[in-house]
Amino acid sequence: MGIFKAAPAVDYAQQAATRRAAGRHVHTVIWQGTSALSLGSMDGLSDLVEAVEATGWRLDRTEHLAQDTTGRPTLLLLFRAA
Repeated sequence: MGIFKAAPAVDYAQQAATRRAAGRHVHTVIWQGTSALSLGSMDGLSDLVEAVEATGWRLDRTEHLAQDTTGRPTLLLLFRAA
């Protein structure tokens, strides 16, 4: 899965908390889904957003970057200091 391998939300939260503690005002995450894009709830992505927001950020922007050959989406999430 290369550099876009999906990591647990707790890893994203730790990185976000470290960046916030350093006084940063913008935090970005590149996230790749674990299965093909479909309609409905994406619990893993929701958990990631909640975990990062709990460390003092708010989701400001989401961009679709790509889809791999199996249909898994890759997203850029941009957070700003809350």
